[in-house]
Amino acid sequence: MDDELNVTYLTFAGHVQIHKYRFLYFTIMFTVYILIICSNSTIVCLISIHKNLHEPMYIFIAALLVNSVVFSTAIYPKLLIDFLSEKQIISYPACLGQFFMYYTFAASEFLLLSAMAYDRYVSICKPLQYPAIMTKTTVSILLLLAWLWPACHGVVSISLKFTKKLCHFTLKGIFCNNALNELACVSSTVVTAYGVIALINCVLFPMLFILFTYTRIFIITYQSSRDVRKKAAQTCLPHLLVLISISLLSTYDIVIIRVESYLTKTTRLIMTLQALLYHPLFNPIIYGLKMKEISKHRHVQMHKYRFLYFTIMFTVYILIICSNSTIVYLIWIHKNLHEPMYIFIAALLLNSILFSTAIYPKLLIDFLSEKQIISYPACLCQFFMYYTFAAAEFLLLSAMAYDRYVSICKPLQYPTIMTKTTVSILLLLAWLWPACHVVVSISLHISKKLCSFTLKGVFCNNAFHELTCVLSKVVSVYGMIALINCVLFPTLFIVFTYTRILIITYQSSRDVRKKAAQTCLPHLLVLISISLLSTYDIVIIRVESYLTKTTRLIMTLQALLYHPLFNPIIYGLKMKEISKHLKRLFCQAKLI
Repeated sequence: MDDELNVTYLTFAGHVQIHKYRFLYFTIMFTVYILIICSNSTIVCLISIHKNLHEPMYIFIAALLVNSVVFSTAIYPKLLIDFLSEKQIISYPACLGQFFMYYTFAASEFLLLSAMAYDRYVSICKPLQYPAIMTKTTVSILLLLAWLWPACHGVVSISLKFTKKLCHFTLKGIFCNNALNELACVSSTVVTAYGVIALINCVLFPMLFILFTYTRIFIITYQSSRDVRKKAAQTCLPHLLVLISISLLSTYDIVIIRVESYLTKTTRLIMTLQALLYHPLFNPIIYGLKMKEISKHRHVQMHKYRFLYFTIMFTVYILIICSNSTIVYLIWIHKNLHEPMYIFIAALLLNSILFSTAIYPKLLIDFLSEKQIISYPACLCQFFMYYTFAAAEFLLLSAMAYDRYVSICKPLQYPTIMTKTTVSILLLLAWLWPACHVVVSISLHISKKLCSFTLKGVFCNNAFHELTCVLSKVVSVYGMIALINCVLFPTLFIVFTYTRILIITYQSSRDVRKKAAQTCLPHLLVLISISLLSTYDIVIIRVESYLTKTTRLIMTLQALLYHPLFNPIIYGLKMKEISKHLKRLFCQAKLI
C-alpha cells in the first residue's frame, strides 16, 4: 500500500448485475472488439499493400484506423477481464495509464481529421502546389504532431492528478476517465482549469480549423464545375461523417460525467457502452464503403447478398415490433402506468412500429425479387406513411415536453391541465397535423407529369421530385413550409420547454433535479436520434448524385435501422417504472 497516495486499488462500480450476465457481456464485447480489430486492420492492410493508395489522404485514413484500434485496446481488454473477474478493480497507476491512453487517442482523432482537412484543402484549392506542399516530410510531421500534442497534454494532466491525495476509491464508471477528479480529497481548480485548456487545444481548435477548411472548400467547389463538386463530395463527406461521430462520442463522455449523479446505474452503463461501441466500428464502415478506391479493392457487389440482407432486415424488423410492442403492452396492462407521460411513450413506440411497417415489408419483398419495382399510387402511399409518422414523432415529443413542463413547473395545476381530453387532443393533433401537410404535398405531386421512372433510393421519399419533367417551385416551397410547421416549430418548442425546466430545476433541490433528469433525459435522447435521422434523410437526397450506389444504400439503411430500435431501448432502460415492470416480466418468464 502506498502511504503517500493512501491507495492501492480503485473499484469500478459502474457494472450492472455483472455476476448474473457476465458471460453475455463478455461475449458481446469480445465480438465487438474482434470486429473492431478485423475491420480496421483490413483497410489498413489494403492501404499498405496497394501502391496506388500510398498517397497522403489514404495514409491519414490508415493512421486514423490504427488510432481506433489502439483507442479500443486501451479499454476493451481490461473491460473483458473485469467481466470474468469476481472483483472489478484496478491499481491507481494502471488507472492513470488507461486515462492517458483513452484521452490521448480520442484527442488524436480530432488532430488526424484536421490533417485530413488540410490535405483536402490543398488538394482541391491549391492543386498545382499539392505535390510540393504534401511531401512525405509534411505528412510525417502532421502524423507525429497528431499523437504527440495530445500526449503532452495528457502527461501534464496525469502529473497534476498524481500529486493529489485520494479520499475515495470507487469510480462510478467501468473504466478510468475524468471521473477520477471526484476521487480527490479536495477538488482542484488547477486540474479543472487545465482540463479546459487541454479541451480547447486538442478538440476545439482542431474542430474550428476543420470547419474553416471545409467552408473554404465548399466556397471554391460551389464556383467550379459539377465534376469538381462531385470529387470534393466523395473525398470530404466521409471525413465530415467521422468528425460528427467523434464529436458525439466526446459530447457523450462529457455529459455522462456531468449528469451521472442524476442517472441510474443502468443508464450510465448503457450510455458508456454506446460511446465505446459505435465509433471504432463506424470509421472502417465509412472509409471502406464511401472511399471509392478502397471500396474498389473490397469488390463490393450488393446483388450477391440478397439473402443476407433479407435475413438481417427481417431480424431487425421482428426486433422492432417485439421490443416496441412489449413496452406498449406493459403500459396497457399496468394501471399505475396509465398516466399522460406513459401514454405518450406508448404512442411514440406505436408510431415507430407504423413508421417501420411503411418501409420494411416492401423492402423485404424487394430483396427476394428479381425486379425492384412499385406502382406510382403505392409509392405515393409509402411516401405519405413515411413522412407522416416521421413528423408525428416530433409532435409527440413536443406533447411529452409540454407534459414534463406542466408536471415540473406547474405541479399543482397538473391534474387540471393534463386531463384525458387534453391528452386525446394532443395525440390526435400529433398524427393529424403532419398527415394534412403530406396529403397536400401528394396532391401537388399527382398533377405533375413524370419523365423519369427510376428512383435512386430503396423506398419512396422526396427523391421522386426529380422524376417530374419540370421541377416545381410550388412543390419545393410547400415542402419547406411543411418542414417548418412539422419539424422546426416542434423542435423549437421542445428546446424552449426544456430550457424552462432546466432554469426552474437548477434553482430547486437536488431531488427535484434528479427526478427531472430521470424523466426528461430519455425524451431528449430520442429527440437527438430522430433529428439525426431527419438530417440523414435530407443529406442523402441533397448529395445523392455525388454518392455511389453502395454508399446511398448503406446510408439509407443506417437511417432506417437505428431509430426504431433506439426508442424501446431508451424507454425500457431509462424510465424507472417501465424498467421495473420489464424486469418482473422477464423474471416471471424465467421462473415459468
